Amino acid sequence: GQVWEWDFGRGFIQPSDEFFVALGYPSPAAEDMGRRFLELIHPEDMPRLREVLRRFFKGEGDYRLEFRARDAQGHDHWFDTRGSGLRDADGHVTYMAGTTFEISDRKALEESQRQTLKHLDTVANASAALAWTVDAQQKTDWLNQAWLDFTGRDLQTEREATWLDDVHPQDRARCAQVFQKAFEARQPYSLEYRLRRHDGEYRWLHEQGRPRHDADQQFIGYVGSCLDVTDLRRAEALA
Repeated sequence: GQVWEWDFGRGFIQPSDEFFVALGYPSPAAEDMGRRFLELIHPEDMPRLREVLRRFFKGEGDYRLEFRARDAQGHDHWFDTRGSGLRDADGHVTYMAGTTFEISDRKALEESQRQTLKHLDTVANASAALAWTVDAQQKTDWLNQAWLDFTGRDLQTEREATWLDDVHPQDRARCAQVFQKAFEARQPYSLEYRLRRHDGEYRWLHEQGRPRHDADQQFIGYVGSCLDVTDLRRAEALA
């Protein structure tokens, strides 16, 4: 990390020499460091810097910010900076000091994960199947658009609801038993049941679920999909 200080009484901002050197710039003179530091910050991040400082000066929040700075080759780097300060008897900040760490690798990983999740979400929403995931506490944490279209509710409402509420009363106990037994055993399961659609009609669904794990093979819940088999069941009944 890199250490910095801001002395209000002496009127200067003193970033670390390492900050400039790491970005491929020669270290500026002490009196120019503050100005040069601000010049390197990405313009889109300046409003957030001002807001974080404003809140810190007023005693409304900590000083912590993630920002971008451009290196000598024109590439942006991400940094995490945080600090604390001294105040006078009137509560005014007179001195600040803190550290800055580069977090470009972490940000690149987060962006890669975001793009992967977006891709998976696109694939899941391209299917007519109703798809869902629940966490290790059996709380719904994701539903695809097909599920939301089926129930006519938004994701937040669905996450706060209990899925069994929309299951046909005659199927509810069986569904709960099958799911709970599989969940406790960490085993895949399959079942058919009736689920109430947004128009009030109960539709037959064929559901398959299986346990899911993170990259370290730790159990994190279940993932499942449901196909509407109402028309198929009707056709079989008429055959």
